[in-house]
Parts: sequence; C-alpha cells; structure tokens
Amino acid sequence: MKKLIFLLILLSSTLFGQKISYYLTNSDGFITAWLLRGTYSITQNNTRDYDFLSSSGGENKKFIIKEIISEGLDKSSWLPVNPNSYIINFQEFFGKSPNKVCYALTFIESQETQPVIIKCGSDDGIKIFLNGKMIHNNNIWRGVTPDEDIIKGNLNKGLNTLLVKVNNGEGGFEFCLKLLSTNSQSLKNIRIKLPNNFSEEDIFKSIYSSLNIYTVYEKTDDTPKFITSIKSESNLPLDFNKTITLKLLLIDNESKVIKEFYTEKINDYSNINTKKITCIPQNIPSGRYVIKLQVLDEKEKLLTEKENIVFWY
Repeated sequence: MKKLIFLLILLSSTLFGQKISYYLTNSDGFITAWLLRGTYSITQNNTRDYDFLSSSGGENKKFIIKEIISEGLDKSSWLPVNPNSYIINFQEFFGKSPNKVCYALTFIESQETQPVIIKCGSDDGIKIFLNGKMIHNNNIWRGVTPDEDIIKGNLNKGLNTLLVKVNNGEGGFEFCLKLLSTNSQSLKNIRIKLPNNFSEEDIFKSIYSSLNIYTVYEKTDDTPKFITSIKSESNLPLDFNKTITLKLLLIDNESKVIKEFYTEKINDYSNINTKKITCIPQNIPSGRYVIKLQVLDEKEKLLTEKENIVFWY
C-alpha cells in the first residue's frame, strides 16, 4: 500500500517524463509562468479574430494538462516559459513577428470561488479567455504599459484556465498581466500550475536572476534610514528548495563597504517578496551611497549582484 501511495504522488507531479510545478505570483500580482504557442500569420482571410486553435478544440475549449503534455512541450506546440521579467516578450522566443498572433496559457489553482481583477497591458491587441469564456477584447495599436486594461472576472474553486491572445502589427510583441483581489491586492490563496520541462539549472537561474531590490530613504533627526525591499520579477516555484544566500551591503562613493547589514540563507522562496530590511548607519557624511544585493549559492559563489543608488543630505 505504501508503495502504491508513493507511486500516485510521483505520478501527480510528473506526467510522461514532464514536471508539473507550482508557482506564486510575484508581489505585484504579475503572472510570468506561461505556456506560449505561435506564431500565426494574420492575413485578409485570417484576421486577429480568427480562431487559430480551432484544429485542436478552439480558444474556448477546456484545456487539460495531460493533453498538453502529450502534445510535447516545445515551440511546435506549447512552450513553457518563466522569464525573469513581468513582461512576456513573444519575440524573445519566436523571433521578429510582424502581423502575427501568439497565445499564452496558464493554469490557476484557487482555494475558493472568488471574484478577481485582471490588469493587463499589451503590444498590440489582446483577448483574454477565463475558463473558456472571453472576458476581454481590445483591438488596439500600442506599446505595452502595465494596468492599461482592467477586467473583472471570477475564479472557480479548484483549477482554472487563463488564455491570452495577442496580435502584433509592427515592432514590439508582448504583454503583461496581473491577477489581483477586488481591492487590488495580490492574492494569497492561489498558485500557478505549470507543466514544464525546465532543468534544475534553468529553475535555479530563473530564481536568482529575477531578484531585485528597491530602496527608499527616510531621515530621522540627523540619521539616515535606508529601507530595502527584496522582490522577484518572476514567479517563484513552491517545489524547489536549493539554498541561496542573500546579502545587503552599504557602500560609499569610493566603492568601500561600510557595512554588511543583512545576510540570510533562503530555501523557501515563498517569503522572499515580503522582505523589507532597514539600514540605519551611524556617523556617515551626506552624499552618494550604494545599496548592493549579492546572491550566492550553497558554496558561497557569487551568482548575481543588483544595486540601488541612494543619496543622503
């Protein structure tokens, strides 16, 4: 019986040699873990409104993860991606694409039935289908800007499908999308379910390369206070536990380290986006300073660095 239970658990996370990973939206609610499909040519007969998925069930179909995996996860069917940016750039994966259409598909597990707000931007036009129903259609020529379109929707309890269709004229070909609560806060009771063939190295690189810092300055009497938030631009996996070390350094204008004011080993990535670290340096002159984030692996090898320039007067 124990062997059978173990086998069922293994099959639930791996199908046909492919993995199914769970992700959190980032702290701003952006979804970056998608399956991409394209490109499809826009012609006089096949306009942006043509259903380019009609041969496989159509844009309104109920997408099933097992069927998608059986088709193969690559550019010829559905390509899994999780870039280190909240903007999904189709041309990064499919090359220059004038007068084309691409699709992005993801699966959302919700702990309850709930109303949601979707905020998106696109270059150019966009359609959005939630659980097979088109809830948004904006045929427009524009560059991508977050939150330009705001749409109301409803998640079912359990698994939901979200399909995005973007059409491009010339130039940029991209979109970004947030999923938020009705009061525009990030949702805590959902997770993104993505079939993929990412290697462990791919996942690890996407984690550390997506980390960034944002520092604000406050002044109390004659003492500066630098408050630094650590955030991930992309969705972080819930089922990956390789350890990284995060360090924050305060550096003066001559590149001299004044102090290391934060260090922590991390292997639970679900809490990274909630971290705010305060640095209150004593007896430093006014001027230009740098807050530097260092990300190191388990052997203390430097993986990446990010910097914020701050001024105190």
